[in-house]
Formats: sequence, structure tokens, C-alpha cells
Amino acid sequence: MWELRWAELMLGAFFLHWLWAFSAYWISGYVSDELNDLMGVISDYVTVAMINGLFVFIMVNGRKTLILPDVQEANAAPKSANEMQEKRQCIDRAIAQQRLHLDAHINLERFAEQCGLRSRDVSTVINHHYHKNFFEFINGHRVEAVKRRLEESSGDTILDIALQCGFNSQSAFQRSFKRLEGVTPSQYRNRVACSQRTIIETHEPLYD
Repeated sequence: MWELRWAELMLGAFFLHWLWAFSAYWISGYVSDELNDLMGVISDYVTVAMINGLFVFIMVNGRKTLILPDVQEANAAPKSANEMQEKRQCIDRAIAQQRLHLDAHINLERFAEQCGLRSRDVSTVINHHYHKNFFEFINGHRVEAVKRRLEESSGDTILDIALQCGFNSQSAFQRSFKRLEGVTPSQYRNRVACSQRTIIETHEPLYD
């Protein structure tokens, strides 16, 4: 509470200084030059004192402001390795069993609710363990789902497969796939098809 009290005192001091300067300006024409000089000197000393006080206030409270995010980050992290492991298992089950990444409208809050976790915990575990943010994590699993479908040689178009795997736009899908795989979805499908043809040709029986 002393910081608030100190801020109030500093604000009051600046107001009084402004009032002093305003008054000195209006009465300067009615007093002697010596008194005007004295009032000016007093105003200068008060200004220096207030600036120094403001500087000390900012230095003391600025340090606390810089330290606060570190404390919050420490509190946000899981308290133990076992706790992190349990939460990571919940997230992995949400992907492997509930397949929440296939929901095109999934977001951090809904994902956390389905996992039975807080959204802050989900975000923290994904950041610490997978070194990704939430949407990078989700889109990575969507890309893996698309790859599996492409390797099955289904008759669906690439866009149909992408939409079925949770992507809600072609541009977002193309961007995520190219960033993770280094090739476009069409190039990946052609590469898979060539590999499958090579395997079939290799295993075809030879006749005289």
C-alpha cells in the first residue's frame, strides 16, 4: 500500500508545484525583482526534488514489475514432473482416442474442457513438452492424419481429405503441410503413389 501512498504524494506535489508556478507568474508584475528571483530559485529546487523522487519511485517499482512475470511463469508451470506427465497423457488421449484435432472448430478452451484440464495447463504442457503453441500442435496432428489418408490411395480429393481431417481452409492446410513436410500435398501424394508402384513392380512374379 505504501506504493499507492507514495504515488498520491508525488501527484499532490506536482499539483502544488504547478499551483506555485501559476501563482508566481501572475504576481510577478506586482513584486520586486529580488522576490521574483527568489521564487524562481525555489521553483527550480522543488522541480529537481520532485524529479529525483519520481526517478526513485520508478526505479523501485520498476524492479518489482520486471520480477512479477517470472513469478507468474513459475506459478503457471506444473508443480512436478509427475503432474506434467499426467497432464501430457490426458492431452495424448484427447488426440489418440477422442481425436479432437479432427474437429475444425476446436480451440484451446474446448480442448481443455474435453481433457478435464485448465486451458492454461494445456498450453503450458504443450509449450514445455512439444515446444509448440496450441494451434501448431493441433495442425501437426491434422497433417499426420492427412498423410495417412493419402497413403491409403482413397478416391477423395486432397481438399476433401484436408477438410475431413480438421482443416477449415485450403490455404491454412497447404501452408501447414508444406511447412511440416517440405513438399506440397500433391507432391506428397505423387511420391507415395510412385513408391507403391515400385513396391508392386518389385514383387510381381517373373515369367519366362
